[in-house]
Amino acid sequence: MEALLNGSLATDDEGCVFAQTRDRRVSLVWPDGYSVRGDLTSYEVVDGDGIVIAKSGEELAIGGGGGATDHSWANADCIVGDIWIVGAVSQA
Repeated sequence: MEALLNGSLATDDEGCVFAQTRDRRVSLVWPDGYSVRGDLTSYEVVDGDGIVIAKSGEELAIGGGGGATDHSWANADCIVGDIWIVGAVSQA
């Protein structure tokens, strides 16, 4: 069973994609093979097959759960604050 995080995708000046809830920024750790295409104002998150999973600014329901702060992921430079290990994603 996954927990649920409701928020929208946003980026910072470094190009890091995160979830913005009403009161906090949550760093997202996507499954292997996921990537972002586009620019800082308009982008999509795609899975390993190139299928669009989420788009910038969309309100999302992101399944998964909190993660430990000791990390060694490829996007570790983007980790700020709370961490969410991404599972299923759907529009809110």
